[in-house]
Amino acid sequence: ALVGIAAQLGINLDEPASIARMLDVVFEFDDDRLQDALDLLHDYVHFRTSTGPDPEDWDEAHAVIEEAGDEPMPVPDELLDAIEFCDRLDPNVRLAALANTRVVSAVPELLAWLGKSQGVTPAGGIRRADIATVAAMIGVRAEGVAKIIDKEWHPPLEFDMNAPLPEPDVYYARSSLDIPTLAAWWEALQQAGLIERTATRIRPSYAAATWPVDGTFPPYADADMLVMVYVAEVLLEGVLESEWNFGLPVMIDAIARLMPAVTADVVDGDSDGASGHSGAPLTTLFAPRALRKISHLERVGIVETRDGAIRVPGPLRSTVGRAIIAAMRIAAQS
Repeated sequence: ALVGIAAQLGINLDEPASIARMLDVVFEFDDDRLQDALDLLHDYVHFRTSTGPDPEDWDEAHAVIEEAGDEPMPVPDELLDAIEFCDRLDPNVRLAALANTRVVSAVPELLAWLGKSQGVTPAGGIRRADIATVAAMIGVRAEGVAKIIDKEWHPPLEFDMNAPLPEPDVYYARSSLDIPTLAAWWEALQQAGLIERTATRIRPSYAAATWPVDGTFPPYADADMLVMVYVAEVLLEGVLESEWNFGLPVMIDAIARLMPAVTADVVDGDSDGASGHSGAPLTTLFAPRALRKISHLERVGIVETRDGAIRVPGPLRSTVGRAIIAAMRIAAQS
């Protein structure tokens, strides 16, 4: 099929320089055909490199193919349209929605606790003695412990496959990294420039200087970055670990549930983008873990769920949409 398309377009695949032109054509394919076409073109270049009379020229073509394989994965048009639409909403309304999330509203308390600096673990996490204090800022009950043998908690053997995987009422954690919502917020605070690590301590960073402590709204860009990174971190939790953890299919399932809530009604001109919700729920082996990710977003006020439907408030949709894109691209590069 590629040969036929090349012939119709006057692209001579016997010439190494033609590969770059053919890639431009291939990247216009829909998602279902794109990867197969890239693989086929890659195999063809390998063949010409090993059998052709001018392997050096084909080596250059092979480098072009390799670089193309590193291109960011395609983003659905409806997601880009939803982000563009919601970016046109009143900035003050969007900022108010961001400030209403627990991720943002807890920052003044975090900075007050932090003071000039606080000690951290060698891995840069929250010390066990501080886990309960910091977790409570975002509504999580937790306790840092050295051993959890007598308090160890496991999900029940039987649970609803269309409900979030159950979580403990209180996390007894050796590390803050064992608490998904807390780990995501801690990373988001660093990525948003609110805190920064030294060798042994954590201290306020550049964005903390302009973050108000009197209850007024913070700068939009800082709040947007904080929420976006939090959402992406929640989605990516488990993805970069062992493939046997099945983190990637869980993330894909969660994104499949979030996408309709981000895109519904927006491109049809809903003035505030506030009525979107997910369609029929997916039932998969990974559904409970995917729904737990959604619950981690709901816990801090980023999404709402009702009768199995997921809703993302209109003013937050562009932030959540960009977080989905970021998570997809990070996962694709891992």
